[in-house]
Amino acid sequence: MHRTRQVNERSRSQHARRRRNEKQNLTSSQLVVFNPQKVQDHKSKRHHRQRVSDDPKEPRRGVAIHNGDVRAAYKVLPIIIGTGSFGTVRACIHRESRTKLAIKSIAVKGHAGNATLLKNEISLLGRANHRNIVKIVDVMQDQVYIHIIMEQCRGGDLFDLTVDDKTRLSEGRIRHIIGSLLDAIEHLHSMNIVHRDLKAEHLMFSSNDINSVIKIIDFGVATLHKPGDDPLTAFAGSLRSVAPEVVKRCYGRECDLWSVGIITYFLLIQKMPFNGQSQNEIFKKIVTGKFYYPQWAATGISEESKHFIEYLLVVDPKKRLTVRQALTHPWIRNKRIGQQTQAPVPQPATPQIESRSQHRSRGLSRSRSQSRGRSQY
Repeated sequence: MHRTRQVNERSRSQHARRRRNEKQNLTSSQLVVFNPQKVQDHKSKRHHRQRVSDDPKEPRRGVAIHNGDVRAAYKVLPIIIGTGSFGTVRACIHRESRTKLAIKSIAVKGHAGNATLLKNEISLLGRANHRNIVKIVDVMQDQVYIHIIMEQCRGGDLFDLTVDDKTRLSEGRIRHIIGSLLDAIEHLHSMNIVHRDLKAEHLMFSSNDINSVIKIIDFGVATLHKPGDDPLTAFAGSLRSVAPEVVKRCYGRECDLWSVGIITYFLLIQKMPFNGQSQNEIFKKIVTGKFYYPQWAATGISEESKHFIEYLLVVDPKKRLTVRQALTHPWIRNKRIGQQTQAPVPQPATPQIESRSQHRSRGLSRSRSQSRGRSQY
């Protein structure tokens, strides 16, 4: 009887597979999974899995947008797992390979601005090929939406981990996270891509393990900016992570390094360095560059970590650490300041130690309810 049940199940599976193939043949363009090296050749599931998991050194060539019904190629699950700059994110499963992915759907019908920004995001993110940057697997468009299918990050973001889950990562783990972030930024900057909105909410754990790989997500406001180009002038970024030169509307790739300093401070201190009751108040504090450590930080975190933050949260972008300098900083290399033979070139910020009551009153203004629903992208 057990053997008969197996035969029946196999027969049903084969019948379902034939039905899927018949349906796929009607709209073949719907089923193409992007391969940046050549046109998808309808080879096997193995090819699809490789695009999600491999990490070659060369940058990718870009992502093509295919027309068709996304649900023919992917089973889209109804539960929203996150929200991004321009749309919602749901879990999905590739019907052929059974790979678990994420799908970000953005309405473009009647929203020409969304379409332009989205195609910019697809173009830039499609070029990146780094283990710490979320990978696009496929892009499909129907009459209403553009759907970006990408690898799924199941571990949540660093903001929710710190604020909602009250998790305090060890300084060693934070150092590793920031090192991975810097390595990814170096990859982006080598292709003249500036992210412009780096923050804890945009750093995701790839799995439900705080020791899993960190991925940068949401390239909604990323842009190309080459050395020698005129300064960028459009305001882009998030209120408490934005660099002083962005507030002044005259900036370049250095703004990403300021954001690294903000993220490092936030993960170590579990507070934001620049806060206030209004946007203008926060911007004024950012432009001055004056920030504070709580009293416990005098001995609670290493001098090297504070040294690293102070060389990044420098108002003058020309005096701020570059990404390569940051990668060789003693803290990132797990060395003491005295062991570093070559001192960093930029001049550090001059933070102060605040009282315990001042530290409590500053707090994080973003509430628990506001931080929910941003699990991915």
